Amino acid sequence: MRHEAGAIELAHGSAYTAVVFTQAARADSRLPRADAVIGAAARAAVEELRGNEGT
Repeated sequence: MRHEAGAIELAHGSAYTAVVFTQAARADSRLPRADAVIGAAARAAVEELRGNEGT
């Protein structure tokens, strides 16, 4: 399992917490694909929030 959490603060002052949970078939300490999925999910969330600024 790999979990990450982060804070997102937008330019207009809104703040959010983003959390991504993953579960892998292997318990390796290095799982680049899982890390890439977490990063992609975080980026998509930030882009969505930025796209909704002012609405």
